[in-house]
Amino acid sequence: MFAGAVAESRLSGRYHWQGAEQDLRNIRRLTLSRAGDETRAEKLERRLLAKTEHLLGDEVIWKTVEQIASELLARETISGRSAMHIHNQNVGKRRE
Repeated sequence: MFAGAVAESRLSGRYHWQGAEQDLRNIRRLTLSRAGDETRAEKLERRLLAKTEHLLGDEVIWKTVEQIASELLARETISGRSAMHIHNQNVGKRRE
C-alpha cells in the first residue's frame, strides 16, 4: 500500500500523501490490528515505509515497476502472470 506513494516520491522528489489517503487509512487499520496500539502501529508503519523505499530503490525492481506501468498504460490491465514474467526477466538479467 506504500508502493504508489513511494514510487511517486521517487519520480517527483516528495511525498504527496493527499493522493494516498485511502492507502494510509488501510495501512493504519492493518498496523493497528497487528501492533495493538498507536505507538507501535506508527513504528510499524515507519518500518514498512522504509522497507518499501528500500525495495523500490533497487534498480532491478524499479525497472520492473516502470515496465509494468508502461504495459498498464498501453493495455489498461495485465495479468499477474505477465507481471511476474516481466519481473523474472529483469531478475534474470541481474544474474547474468
